[in-house]
Amino acid sequence: MRARFIIGSVLVTGVILSSLGCSPLSGVQMGVKLVGNAVDHEDVKKRQEQLIGQSPGSADSILGQREDTLREVGGSRKWLVYPVEMDVLHQYRYVVEVENGRITAVTKAQKNAKKLDIPEQLIYEQKTKGKSPSECDEILDFGPPKLTARSESTGTLLRLYDAQKIKIDGVLAPHYALLKFDDNDRCEDIELISVSASTKQDSLNL
Repeated sequence: MRARFIIGSVLVTGVILSSLGCSPLSGVQMGVKLVGNAVDHEDVKKRQEQLIGQSPGSADSILGQREDTLREVGGSRKWLVYPVEMDVLHQYRYVVEVENGRITAVTKAQKNAKKLDIPEQLIYEQKTKGKSPSECDEILDFGPPKLTARSESTGTLLRLYDAQKIKIDGVLAPHYALLKFDDNDRCEDIELISVSASTKQDSLNL
């Protein structure tokens, strides 16, 4: 029954968007995205009720095995990263923010899986490869990073930037550029991250 409801919602949304000038195909694609966002918001709302104000151990009990813990550089916060059930493409992650030993936010994020679909991403990757954090700041021209953290499991330095300048077809949610640095703090990879839903009013405005 739920599957029929979702399919129906996608088709209705697609028809409405088509009537507003979208092509039938793009209308249905956007419908899929909008309905998917609604499902993600409901999921995060459920996690909010379960986790906000609780200890980090509660997230482990409810969300399963933790993939990583990211600690803020120059701050006291940390982010716990978990896989999302039924995510066959392994694109989604729960990101649970912790401060003073309590969970303060839950975000559901999606990693862009196809770099070839976004030429700008490949260009930025080529420009930042092997560069220092400060050099990447100048090259990207995205403004200062929204957060800087290190992985507890690997020691990798991570910097997250507002990447709204990069246009991604079909993506309505705010998106960010995540730069990963090697042991010598030289950039080795860049990923685009979209926020599907978050308990924070301003998404990943950290």
